[in-house]
Amino acid sequence: MGLSIRAYAAHRGCSKSAVMKAIQKGRITRDENSKINPETADLEWEQNSDPGQVQAQNATQQPAPQKKPQVKIEKTNEQSSSDGPTYIQSRAIRELYVARLRKMEYEEKAGRLVPLEKVTVRWFNLARQLRDQLLGLPNRVDAILAAEDDRFKINQLLSEELSRVLEEFSKNDPENL
Repeated sequence: MGLSIRAYAAHRGCSKSAVMKAIQKGRITRDENSKINPETADLEWEQNSDPGQVQAQNATQQPAPQKKPQVKIEKTNEQSSSDGPTYIQSRAIRELYVARLRKMEYEEKAGRLVPLEKVTVRWFNLARQLRDQLLGLPNRVDAILAAEDDRFKINQLLSEELSRVLEEFSKNDPENL
């Protein structure tokens, strides 16, 4: 048994325009005769409406006439595959992502999070500095090594020079990324 828009508005205890708005927004549906099944529409109304607005509306209105017990609607495979998330689920997902973005903004301002581009540029520059220092090593020590005959002394000089270059590189402050 389907109800007209006016009859369903009386059943819900709301205005006719609220019911029309719910139909236009897709929060409730009509059957093939353009009538509203009250059990189905009540469930759809609850699932697809903003709970904050429903509570505010209920606080300002008088209690609705007696409601019939809610009947759970079984959805067919066709309906469940084409239906998206409910309003409440969509809102929860949105709020989760907004909270994550706010957390990232906070961590960036607190200095715990650094943009990827900045890190990439800094590491590229550090690697280039290390490469340049290592490539300049033979020019700095070639004359000293040429004068040495002792293999142990040559090894020691090379090890000291490499240690100096690497020690200099390790002093780069990672906080300056």
